[in-house]
Amino acid sequence: MTSTEKSLEPPSLEALQNRKFEMMTTAPLGPLLLKLALPAMISMLITSFYNLGDTYFISHIKTRYSESVAAVGILFTYQALIQATGFFFGHGSGNFISRALGAKKRQDAAKMAATGVVSAFIAGSLIGLTALLFPRMILSFLGCHEAILPEALAYLRPLACATPLMTSTLVLNNQLRLQGNAHRGMIGMTSGAILNLLLDPLLIFVFDLGIAGAAYATAISQALAFGILLLMTRRGDSIVPRLKNFSPTLQNYKEILAGGAPSLARQALSALAGVVLNHCAAPYGPDAMAGLTIVTRILFVFFCIDIGLGQGFQPICGFNYGAENYERVRRAFWFVVKLGCIIFCVVMVGLFCFDETLIHLFHTTGQSYSVALRALHRQALTLPCNSFMMMTGMYLQNTRQPLRASIQSSMRNGLSFVPSLLILNGLFGLEGLLWAQPLADLLGFFVAVPFAIAALRDLKRRENALLAQSQQQQKDL
Repeated sequence: MTSTEKSLEPPSLEALQNRKFEMMTTAPLGPLLLKLALPAMISMLITSFYNLGDTYFISHIKTRYSESVAAVGILFTYQALIQATGFFFGHGSGNFISRALGAKKRQDAAKMAATGVVSAFIAGSLIGLTALLFPRMILSFLGCHEAILPEALAYLRPLACATPLMTSTLVLNNQLRLQGNAHRGMIGMTSGAILNLLLDPLLIFVFDLGIAGAAYATAISQALAFGILLLMTRRGDSIVPRLKNFSPTLQNYKEILAGGAPSLARQALSALAGVVLNHCAAPYGPDAMAGLTIVTRILFVFFCIDIGLGQGFQPICGFNYGAENYERVRRAFWFVVKLGCIIFCVVMVGLFCFDETLIHLFHTTGQSYSVALRALHRQALTLPCNSFMMMTGMYLQNTRQPLRASIQSSMRNGLSFVPSLLILNGLFGLEGLLWAQPLADLLGFFVAVPFAIAALRDLKRRENALLAQSQQQQKDL
């Protein structure tokens, strides 16, 4: 075989793995982070757009507007439970895969990939079946008011059927991302999101399915995303989650628990906070609940930018931590914290400048408009604190510090939010309820500071130990 023919051959799997390892551990941080973060940002943004799209199109249903939008807010809590399951298995298996690839243990990574996907599908099936068998009980627990029960039931049933695919899709996306292949995950997630946005008006208005049409659009789009993500795992150096590699061993589930517990705690507490918020807001009527739902969806779009930035940081962190390149981990952490803070400062200013325009997109009037406007202003004030909190939690999770990561990740939407919500709502009514999230943000920031200081000191200690070991080896030679 001539040299020309050899050059035309596709690179071997080993060559692709070595190229990925070299890129993660030696490429300039800024361009590398943007290369990994942009697909994750786009994927998250488009996913948030189809969530926002559901609310937007539902808000244009002429009959029972407030009840329909409020029902979406109620079921957002159910979706948080789905995300808790998907992120638990996705981050738990994905973080292990990232470290295993950094340590060049591909077979261990392959077993974990299959274990994460299959386990998420089984768990999602159990959640969906429970929702189908006991829908009224589930909705009552979620804080569904009797006035919005018909809309909530219509929205829940298609979501319950699609739950196994939704949990598995989240796992596949996170596994691809944590292997440094976020662009492949982006293809699957964006394809599903675009289909969702196209189907929403078609099913809601043309086929006259109302709020149920939005749920059917979500279910169909999730099936497409799942299929495309499975195909993406067969591209390049990605790991295919093959059923033969499914290894439900105690050790594998310990690893999933260690890497996924922070995500589970964060999302589970987020779901619990949603339940508490729904129950607290119910006495103020569907209009108030509709206003809060709209603000939640608007802000989630901007949080997706910072989440995508953090997701670009995670594979860099995992690879380099596994390769004991601690100085690079530390530099990457500060890079994303500073960039995220700048982004959120810009977003905060933008929200105050275009507040009324954003809220009017959803046909809000009367109390729903007043609640949405006030909630948006209050929550915008503490946005810059969130980047530091989020990156600290992601670092702790990726370096296998589950307890601290779980506490940090759970502060904003759980550990600090629920007490703030109950206390302020009890003392000041609706106005207190609107201040609960900003107070929770500040409390979460003050918890993140000592965690970050301790983590960075540990990195420096490890870095110094490696330097001392290297110097000793040179002396021995």
